[in-house]
Amino acid sequence: MELWDLYDAHRRPLNRTHVRGEPLSPGEFHLVAEVCTVNRKGELLLTLRSGEKQKYPNLWECTGGSVLAGEESLQGAVRELFEETGIRAAPEELRYLCSTAEPFDAPFCHMDFYLLMKDAPLTDLVMQPGETVSARWAGRDEVADMIRSGQIARPVAERLVRQGALMEAALREMGLPEA
Repeated sequence: MELWDLYDAHRRPLNRTHVRGEPLSPGEFHLVAEVCTVNRKGELLLTLRSGEKQKYPNLWECTGGSVLAGEESLQGAVRELFEETGIRAAPEELRYLCSTAEPFDAPFCHMDFYLLMKDAPLTDLVMQPGETVSARWAGRDEVADMIRSGQIARPVAERLVRQGALMEAALREMGLPEA
């Protein structure tokens, strides 16, 4: 049984937990962390959602998921990255980009968006059964084409578009040249 800490609309803790899969009540929010992993070539790591997933099966996404009860957002981001890809990252390797209230998959979630610059050979990645089935690196133009053609899960695609300029600025600060 997966438990989440609950928050209000202003991200103040409600001091109670929620069982995943149960409906959230109005005014209850949970926390989600998403990690965009980019290699030194400027390519974005995308994972293919399992066909077993109820929402957005067989579509590409960035790594992410719900932060568990008792975890901080950054801990959840590091854990989700490892669970879904086998990539180990120290918390200090992830760069916080922004937080948003998301109206998509979970209408009641606060989402924290992180960036990781890491070269990880695809052959070293370990997919999470029932969650991810494949992975690929995609350049900026490829990602844009995948968004246009509907190959990336809609909520992820919309976040990538919304956070694109912020992500590009952070990558430049981290030493990645512009495309």
